[in-house]
Amino acid sequence: MRIQINKGTLSRKHRLDGQDIGSTILFPGEYAGSLGSTGDLEINISDGEYAYLSFDHVEERVWLGDIVVLAV
Repeated sequence: MRIQINKGTLSRKHRLDGQDIGSTILFPGEYAGSLGSTGDLEINISDGEYAYLSFDHVEERVWLGDIVVLAV
């Protein structure tokens, strides 16, 4: 899926192997993402690194207009 981040938001950062490596800010822009097995939104931020947003966080940010789903 393609998403548009309109306002920077804090997320968790993981490597491709699943290792949690702290927090990161998703800056405004267009990103590729998918739903993970836990219901979290996985966003590809660079080669081999992903940001994760919980379903509740995504729901709130969509309602506020900070995140827009462009294509599924």
